[in-house]
Formats: sequence, C-alpha cells, structure tokens
Amino acid sequence: VESTTTDNSSDVSEDCEKSPLLPEARAIVDEDLAFTPLSTGSTSQTEIEVCDGLPLTHQNKGADNLPCGIRQKPLKFAEDFTQTFLAEFRRFEKTILSEIHDIKADVEILRANISKQTSRREVCPIEIPIENKLSLQCCGIGGADFKVQTRRILTRIFSHELALGISYTGKGDKICFKNLNICSSVVAGVCGVEEFECSESQVESVCQKWFRYSKDHRNGGRAKRSVLVKYK
Repeated sequence: VESTTTDNSSDVSEDCEKSPLLPEARAIVDEDLAFTPLSTGSTSQTEIEVCDGLPLTHQNKGADNLPCGIRQKPLKFAEDFTQTFLAEFRRFEKTILSEIHDIKADVEILRANISKQTSRREVCPIEIPIENKLSLQCCGIGGADFKVQTRRILTRIFSHELALGISYTGKGDKICFKNLNICSSVVAGVCGVEEFECSESQVESVCQKWFRYSKDHRNGGRAKRSVLVKYK
C-alpha cells in the first residue's frame, strides 16, 4: 500500500511538471502534495491543529469536540443577526408610531369638520321655491352677528300685534312658532351665513326670547317704560 501511494504521488508531481500550469495553480498543487497530517498519538495527548490560521489545542477529539471555526462562527452570526434585527425592529416601531400619530391627528380634524357640518341645517335636495326664496331673503337682511340678524328677520316678518299672539312653544293658547314652516326658513336663513358659524339651537334660542319679550318691542320697550315710571 505504501509503495502504491508513493508511486501515485510521484506520478502526480511528474504530471504537474509536464503540464503547462500557471504559477499560482502549481503552488496550490505543491502545497497539497507537501501537506502531511500531524502525528496522532494517544487520545490523552494534547494535539495542535490549525483553525483559521490560529493554533488550537484540545484533548480527546470526538464528534462533540468541534474546532473553534465551527463553534464560534454560528455564535457570531447569531449575535450579528440579533443586533441587526433589533435595530430594524426599533426603526420599524418608530415609523409605525409616527404614522399612527399622524392618522390620529387626521381623524381629530375630520371629527371637528363633521361636527361643524352636522350643526348646520341640511340642505334639502328638492327645490321648494317659496321656502328657498324666503331663506335667501333672510340671508340678505344681514346683521352684526346671528342674534342681530335673527331679531331683524323676525321684525320684518311679524308685526307687533301679530307677535303678541305668538310664542315659541305655543304656551298660553298662542300660536306655536316652532311648528310653523316659517320657523325652518328663518333658522336656515341665519345658519346659511358662513361667517356666523352658529347652530340651529342658538338661532332658536334667540327666536324664543324675541317672542317672550314681544310686548316690549314698540316705543322703546321695557327700558323706556321703566324710565317713565321712575319720573312719575
């Protein structure tokens, strides 16, 4: 067996010398042919091996006693992978939290806009000529604010004598203003002015007070009568 091995190695070396190899390839072949394994002694002896260019010493070689290149590389790869994963996860978490914050802000803006829209009177898609014209006329009367405009509209529509027989809720056997179609026209005319940004309930409250003190509208109202009584 030994003679056969020697002959084979000599044949390979002769073939390498005859073949036109590059210097780099010839150096690799010579290195492989010149490699001789370390002498193996008893299992209790300390053996020296080379792992990644570094000498290793270990005893009792076996399946469980792996070289450091095999032992350390998976551990280093796992540590690098864990650090990379944590960094990417923190970046992803930061991005998601930022997106959630932006979405929450957008939802708050939409809620505010919806509340403003619902506070106004909805526009009927069906054309009602008389009611629409009255609402437009109420819008054109104008006023410093929605309270002034509401009182000006009611003064234009109702005379003093007629206003005395009307109350907002119909109390005291009077005409109920809130059940009249003209009430919705007045409210729509005032709420239709975008500058006021008022709700229907605010306009209805002004109408209620106007009819409650309707007897004080003529000749200076209650303030003038109180002055006359004082001087008498």
